[in-house]
Amino acid sequence: LDARIEHVNDAALRASGYSRSELVGRNADILRGSCVPEALWHEIRERVLGGRPWRGALHGRRKDGAMRLQAATVAPVRDDEQRVSHLIAITHDVTDKHRLRAELERWRDRRDGLVAERGREHRLADPGWADEEQVRRVLEEAQRPKLVDERAIDRGLGVEVEVGAMVL
Repeated sequence: LDARIEHVNDAALRASGYSRSELVGRNADILRGSCVPEALWHEIRERVLGGRPWRGALHGRRKDGAMRLQAATVAPVRDDEQRVSHLIAITHDVTDKHRLRAELERWRDRRDGLVAERGREHRLADPGWADEEQVRRVLEEAQRPKLVDERAIDRGLGVEVEVGAMVL
């Protein structure tokens, strides 16, 4: 297999910024992000050519040079004689989801810092006040309904998810 793109769907075109004529017939490396190690590409290829699908995250490159994080599945397609004849790559852009998770983590870190600071202030003002862990739990519980959790992000809250597919 020479990794030449034979087919792309419309979602893959929108995600990549390329036209169908710019992709079909080209090597799939055109979409490969420069930060993806050669060893990973070799691992994916060996696994899929061995008949097993590969799932993971990859950095892809759009036509405009922008990098995007993709959740990807690369699977073998077998011919009538059960030989791997093609590969199919199914991806969806998780860049925004990843960004939202990182932002949520930063807000959690900030909240935890504020909780610790407030706990210290209360202990200094009243030595009989609850310990830092108790203060953190009380404040965390009070804030819980206002926080966006991962389940909401996983459901695509505010994130448009499109699945792109290519046959190589």
